[in-house]
Amino acid sequence: MPSWVRSRVAWLAVTVPTICAIVVLVMIVRQVRVALEAEENHQAYTHVLDLLIAYVSTHKGEWPRSWDDLTNVRLDNSRSMFEWPRDAEKVRVRVQVRFDVTASDVAEMNLQRFSAVRPNSPNYGVDVERIEVLQREIRQHARSDK
Repeated sequence: MPSWVRSRVAWLAVTVPTICAIVVLVMIVRQVRVALEAEENHQAYTHVLDLLIAYVSTHKGEWPRSWDDLTNVRLDNSRSMFEWPRDAEKVRVRVQVRFDVTASDVAEMNLQRFSAVRPNSPNYGVDVERIEVLQREIRQHARSDK
């Protein structure tokens, strides 16, 4: 075999696995980034649900009209990656809250189509337990007002 063929084969033997390894590494890094983004979105989402539960509880079942209404809500931030209200802007960009609905709208929303609070993508889906607590809190205040 001519030397130029051997050198090409040797070059291919090194280059092809190197390129494959780089492609695999890039794919792994992308997946890790997506997972970290999903976790941050989930943390923000559960934090907002906890804020809303506290707000509804202390405001006789009322639904907030804006993010500003939530700035005075205090939570134990020890279990969250966000500190409220210092990290309010970081949280706001990760969660969509419908301030155009009423508390009774939220209380009556179907869990499968719950749209009052949604995490941005990527995410781990809805937190059914916290949504049920939020709806129960709203309904409890609605019953006590009658």
